Amino acid sequence: MMNHVVSPSFLKQKARQLKKEKGLSQSEALNEASKQLDYSNYKNYLNVLKANREQSENSKEVLLRTISSEKIASKKVDLAVSFLQSSKIPFRDLLDILELFKHSKKSLNSVCEKSTLKAELQTYLFNDFLTDESKDEIQMWEPYFVAKEIFLKNLIYEIKDDLLCVEGDYDLEIKFEYDLDENEPESKDDRFKDRWLFGSFEITIDRNKKITFVNSDIGQYADGGRH
Repeated sequence: MMNHVVSPSFLKQKARQLKKEKGLSQSEALNEASKQLDYSNYKNYLNVLKANREQSENSKEVLLRTISSEKIASKKVDLAVSFLQSSKIPFRDLLDILELFKHSKKSLNSVCEKSTLKAELQTYLFNDFLTDESKDEIQMWEPYFVAKEIFLKNLIYEIKDDLLCVEGDYDLEIKFEYDLDENEPESKDDRFKDRWLFGSFEITIDRNKKITFVNSDIGQYADGGRH
């Protein structure tokens, strides 16, 4: 199993902070940041990072060959899932693995559902509902309400033209936008209770993990509750 290595962007961010706080040069700041993250110096960090990436690439290549040679579909899925659950890999590597399952929708969906994809998509879509444009869309249905939580369901995954295509449905819990005084009887009024919207979406994800919306819609449950 690969050791976890902090990302270069995280280390450089820490170095910038140290450079500003202690008046260090760039190289001094990089070395100091590396030491605080349990490396002997910045060169040692780069060597560990390189070794980790090489190990990741070698592990992926071995896995791809093993999956390709396996004849039983369920075992192919188990091999992929076991690797994905034990290793943190870049999305481009995940896409290479998923490519092996593109001719079997059942297997592809099984691998995707058992990876971290659903949780990551849920976070992405929720954050999208926090943007001003999406807030306006929510408030067309329920004025003064904003996103509280989202739940994805009925997800379907497909590989097309080196893209991962995902479509599915969601339930969006929304809450009253402003804080209420719980000691005021009016705060218990049904007008301020959480309620639900629903919708569907279709997105694509490229090798750089760029997510693009293809379609999306939103609607309101007739009784305000989740079905």
